[in-house]
Amino acid sequence: MNMGAGAACARSRLLQMIEDLVRSIDIQMRTQPSHRFGLKASQDEHRAIVAACRAKNAQAVALLQAHIEHTQETLRQAL
Repeated sequence: MNMGAGAACARSRLLQMIEDLVRSIDIQMRTQPSHRFGLKASQDEHRAIVAACRAKNAQAVALLQAHIEHTQETLRQAL
């Protein structure tokens, strides 16, 4: 996980939980074709979120929420 983004966050337990989830999901994703999970779209969403954060654009929160919901639905369908 990119700890640069998390370094400013004082919620170390939350960051650890996210890191653990990313690791466990990563194992599953590596066993599936990347087109099934839409990794390109996910990377594009990540870039948009980071760009909005860097620009201090309040839209970053909405982008992050939409990304989380999209990822949850993709994972639900895959399981």
